[in-house]
Amino acid sequence: MKKSLCSLVGLTVTAAIALSGCGSGSISAQPATSAAAEEKSKAETTHPDIDFISWLSSSDEARQDYEYDFVAVKQKSEEITESLNHITSDSDFSGSVYMKLGNDFEYINSKGYADIGNRVKNSITGCFYTGGFTRQLTAAAVLKLVEDGKLDLDDKLEKFFPVYDYGKEITVRNLLTMTSGIKDYAKAQNSYNDEISVNEGLRSEISLNNTAGENRQKVYQWIVSQELVSKPGTTFTESDSDYFLLGEIIADVSGMSYEEYISETILKPLGMKNSSFTPDDSLAKAYEGEMDNSGMRFPGVGYSSFGLISSVSDITKWIDGLLGEKIISKKSLDLMLGEDGKSQGFGVYVGSRYISSFGIVDNYSAKVAFTEDKSEIFISLTNYAHSNPALLHSQFRNYLLKYKI
Repeated sequence: MKKSLCSLVGLTVTAAIALSGCGSGSISAQPATSAAAEEKSKAETTHPDIDFISWLSSSDEARQDYEYDFVAVKQKSEEITESLNHITSDSDFSGSVYMKLGNDFEYINSKGYADIGNRVKNSITGCFYTGGFTRQLTAAAVLKLVEDGKLDLDDKLEKFFPVYDYGKEITVRNLLTMTSGIKDYAKAQNSYNDEISVNEGLRSEISLNNTAGENRQKVYQWIVSQELVSKPGTTFTESDSDYFLLGEIIADVSGMSYEEYISETILKPLGMKNSSFTPDDSLAKAYEGEMDNSGMRFPGVGYSSFGLISSVSDITKWIDGLLGEKIISKKSLDLMLGEDGKSQGFGVYVGSRYISSFGIVDNYSAKVAFTEDKSEIFISLTNYAHSNPALLHSQFRNYLLKYKI
């Protein structure tokens, strides 16, 4: 079921590219109007199966590398901005989007409402759940502790979780590369219409009324009670459990809570004032769909795997800080961006073109993609269930192919 679903969506994305005329250089920002196209669009913009999430996060990175004619981009900046505005509108997008090409072109757009009842519009500084982007900060925090001599990537989990049955078999490195074989505590159903949710076996244990600490303990207990799904170090398996455990290790080694350590070593130094792990009035409200029972936004559940709340403006500061070696050294950055040419780095997907993350938390979703030289940056955050930031990135890229050299 999952394999065929990914194939189906891949075909629909390809069809969308063909319909837009991107392959021939004849670009049209207008959507198809047939009934079949409308059905296709609906399928593409609904939250997908988790296997598709992995595919979509990495598929564009696998394409052949190329460069843009940045002089032409600068000369045509008004035309490009107008076309990207059309694409964003036609995609029924609600949220904030940012794209940078070279040193002379930036695209910024915010659509829809952060709070429709009070007529508060989304903005570039507005806050959204960022999903799997959280892992980038978690991975960098681990590498920072390694640099400080407080942690080793080859430390076994038994050092931190002595009662864990598989603690002798799994290393910190396995968690970072998601090759631990530990079962995922968050998963998706095999249908476009089913919500992405906390694993069914855990959902009855956590509660919206619990404290973050209480829910976190429930998640931890569930994770360490599960049998492995594969032998450690042999298979990449998307698992939020790996990055959840890294949060616990960060807290243990640093002597602070995970959230405090991230705040003191990353958020404050980089001036990421809009970012936190606790929702407040700055968080855009979620629209289109009832996800309250999924458990994804219960206190403490997202934690170090998908719990970060941030803004487009803050994520640009993160990209600058990460690539500018303001948080970790060049040696650590090289480790984070992939070992032995593998596409899964530490907390990121890495390909010939982009370093990227994609994630969904209830009605929120986010896509972050950037090149190592920062010549191309794309950030999109949404609070609308039927908006798809990853698809929007694909549409932007395929329009911009006319400017490649």
